Amino acid sequence: MNRAKSLGSPQSLLTLATGLGILAAWRIGDSIADSRDWVQWLTLGLALLGGAPIFLGAAKGLLKGRSNVDELVSIAIIAALVGGEYLAAAVVAFMMNFGKMLEDFVEEVSGDAITRLLELAPQVARVKVDDGYREVPARSVARGDIVLVREGDRIPVDGAVHTGSMTVDVSSITGESVPMFKSLGEDVFAGTVNVEGVAEIRSTGSGQETVLNRIVQMVETAKARKAPVERLAERYARYFTPMILAISLLVFLLTRDWHRAIAVLIVACPCSLVLATPTAVVAGIARSAFSGILARGGDVMEAVGRVTTVALDKTGTVTTGRSTVETVVALGNVSETEIIRLAASAETVSSHPLGAALIEHARGLKLHLATPESFRTLPGRGVVAKVDGRTVSVGSHYLLEDPTIPASARPLVKDLRAEGFTCLTVGIDGSPAGLLAMRDSARPEIRDVVARLKKLGVARITLLTGDNRQVAQAIAAQAGIDDVRAGLFPADKLRYVEKWQKDGERVLMVGDGVNDAPALAQADVGVAMGINGTDVAVESADVTLLGDDLRKLVDIVRMGKRTLSVIRFNLVFSVLLNVAAFVAAGLGDLSPVGAAILHNAGSVFVMVNAGIMAVRKL
Repeated sequence: MNRAKSLGSPQSLLTLATGLGILAAWRIGDSIADSRDWVQWLTLGLALLGGAPIFLGAAKGLLKGRSNVDELVSIAIIAALVGGEYLAAAVVAFMMNFGKMLEDFVEEVSGDAITRLLELAPQVARVKVDDGYREVPARSVARGDIVLVREGDRIPVDGAVHTGSMTVDVSSITGESVPMFKSLGEDVFAGTVNVEGVAEIRSTGSGQETVLNRIVQMVETAKARKAPVERLAERYARYFTPMILAISLLVFLLTRDWHRAIAVLIVACPCSLVLATPTAVVAGIARSAFSGILARGGDVMEAVGRVTTVALDKTGTVTTGRSTVETVVALGNVSETEIIRLAASAETVSSHPLGAALIEHARGLKLHLATPESFRTLPGRGVVAKVDGRTVSVGSHYLLEDPTIPASARPLVKDLRAEGFTCLTVGIDGSPAGLLAMRDSARPEIRDVVARLKKLGVARITLLTGDNRQVAQAIAAQAGIDDVRAGLFPADKLRYVEKWQKDGERVLMVGDGVNDAPALAQADVGVAMGINGTDVAVESADVTLLGDDLRKLVDIVRMGKRTLSVIRFNLVFSVLLNVAAFVAAGLGDLSPVGAAILHNAGSVFVMVNAGIMAVRKL
């Protein structure tokens, strides 16, 4: 485990040895007469031994032209040694190293979710060959290979069920507590567990290409990105050293008390101030990741905490994204069956949920689908493909050269839309050929999600959709959303986000499709509906929700606000503690040893406060 590595590292062993040495020196000096010289030599050695990594850190900072906390601590240790305060110097070195050891420990505890995910990936896969199955390293499985997954196995690669069926525990990836039944064509992911059944899966990714590995990479990247509050704290700490040196010198000149000047140097080190933000950010990122929520960085966690407006895409976000074809209307000489076959064939390489529903409907009718000879996506409008030598368009009526729907069909379209159906036009060779009436339902959890977001202080919740107003309003009514913007193209969604931002709103946008990507990228926080979302949407987003439960949106907003609250509390606590201790040291009410203990107690407190957040329930 990482924690064992942390506590067993050379730095940690040195820290523990220094602490035991200080305790021994204190006990010897208390119990053995005439041991003063011996104890002084011991504490001098401990101060130099414990101070070595701190001196090294200060030297590295100076060589790189960067001021850091190690410089001020080094000065405090050297000043204590020059003043004959060997025990104080040893205690300062020990406490600083002990605080660093605890910082590493808290970060590793926060990162345990990621470590456990890495450990979930099996190293071996059973790949189908001519004479049966052969065990090979999981990372060597190629796309398209057939892999056997038996009951109780951890799935070694990402893929889709090829034969058989199984019930899969997906909690390690999505945080879902209830196992999910997976049958023909459904996606499964490396690191999840087959709790029941036997199936073959066709590999779509192994090793570095799996969702599991992408999670780890995203979280590691997130740790490297700093929140604005964190950068502010570091800049503040950078100017501390010259100021504290000047004040410490002034205290010495006014009091002629070397002990007071040393105590001021020790207690004024801004360690707790510097640790206040990164520890909270790392804890927030790791806790969210363990719940199936990936945030790309500390700046994201802070931005989520400040959100005032939430904009939601409709299809696949507010709705389940699992539409069904309810009505097919032929507008010309092409039969309804042929309309469905051509339209479904055109959608076979599309990633839109409506296209997937259309394909599923065609397969249910046992229709043979053709592979498109060419394919083009028009974001916000639909698709155009060449199928069996014919140009087939599926989507809004804007796709056709003549955007009008025949007069005879208009009353039907109006009635269907009023009932909440989405109407798609199928065009063949540039002319309207048919209408498809499809129905999608709001997610069962959406009304609760909207209510809880409002309780968290989100002032505006808006539905942004490319669908028509009647359908959008029908879905919004089910979701409890009052503000609806319908008939939008991707550029329109982007403009709304920009407008709200100009008005001073902090905007969070949620979507899952290509047409959401511009708005996701522009928003203060872009949230992609994870595994089922398109790669473009996921790459454009700051947060990815793994799984298919929109309640995770509430969790990330709550986590963002909690992270921001912990950061603010830690910063205020650190400043007040430093000021109080600073004054006490200057007045002579705090010894150098007491200053070292009190100063590092503050650092430990802010780390523990952040660490608690990492294990609290969302």
